[in-house]
Amino acid sequence: MNAALATRAPVLEAFASIQGEGRYVGQPQVFLRLRGCPLRCAWCDTPASWTWRGDETARVAAPSGTRREPALVDVATAAAWIDELDPSRTRPLSLTGGEPLLWTDFLLALKPLLAERRLHLESAWAHPAAL
Repeated sequence: MNAALATRAPVLEAFASIQGEGRYVGQPQVFLRLRGCPLRCAWCDTPASWTWRGDETARVAAPSGTRREPALVDVATAAAWIDELDPSRTRPLSLTGGEPLLWTDFLLALKPLLAERRLHLESAWAHPAAL
């Protein structure tokens, strides 16, 4: 994979909401839901995140209104969306999917841009060696 593509990932949606499961249930968070997952779990609550053909768009539910953007984004665009969803930078970021560990180069490049945020990785850990 070339370096320019390695720091990009396909996004299904970006939004701010209340965490509904896990350790941070009930807490406000920003969510970046990535596309792509090979597992096809029967209990998955977001099967729309399983595939990525290359021509999809991402839903960005910003305070100014919901819009569609090209799904394949670089880390600067993703960081800008996250800051738009929470300008005060007080909400943790939940990286979810799909399977976020399919996009480890993107995640590792994104982390320094979000250094002051707590990060929560929702993963099936199907690719633990990736980190």
